[in-house]
Amino acid sequence: MTETEIVNQWLTHLSPGLQLTDRHCSLTNDEAALVIEVSDNTGLCHVLGVVMPPPEGAAFVVWLQEALRLNLMGKPLFGAWLAYDPEEHALFLCKNFPLAHTSAEEFAAGIEEMAGTIVVARERLSVEEETAEELNAEAALSAP
Repeated sequence: MTETEIVNQWLTHLSPGLQLTDRHCSLTNDEAALVIEVSDNTGLCHVLGVVMPPPEGAAFVVWLQEALRLNLMGKPLFGAWLAYDPEEHALFLCKNFPLAHTSAEEFAAGIEEMAGTIVVARERLSVEEETAEELNAEAALSAP
């Protein structure tokens, strides 16, 4: 069975008729959107979802530190990880599912877990507007 066929079986388990198109598929609900990708000969199904764009100014450093803290040992993110892409100007939650060691049930549970984790990460990483203003003011005062 090919990598695409395996993931298509997983997707059908999630929702009948759901299939990869050009090795990609998107899943959305009211709170999160996930992209499922399969690359040739990797043995992995990669899933990613946008958590949020970064805050502006000095709050970015605090935000990034907290995102890295969530990555610590993978525990708070259930084995997923956060990755910041400056080109996309967004923080992503990512996870790989090994094709040979993942069942359709495990994949479905992992997808549900990722969607919930995105919501929790957003809450944890949201910088209060007042805090962001204070950080930006402090940065402006300490600038040479």
